[in-house]
Amino acid sequence: ALCAFHMKRNPKSNIACTGEIDAYGNVTKIGGLVAKVVGAITAKFNVIVLPEQNKIEFDTYFKRLSKSTLEVCFVSHVSEALNIMLQ
Repeated sequence: ALCAFHMKRNPKSNIACTGEIDAYGNVTKIGGLVAKVVGAITAKFNVIVLPEQNKIEFDTYFKRLSKSTLEVCFVSHVSEALNIMLQ
């Protein structure tokens, strides 16, 4: 929110984003991935941004997820997430 305010740009409203950011801007692995993805699908988000470190877990649980329903972006640094959200 602070970045969007500073850049005077609104983030896209159809994007769900989750992750932990360390002091260097690296996005680290999260817990509760399944619940968060199901929540994003239920809330009808079109795009979800997740940590790269959760890719294997995501693929394990959601291999049958329709790619036309939800675009999933995996990021390893906060700058990648901001680029997606503020395009």
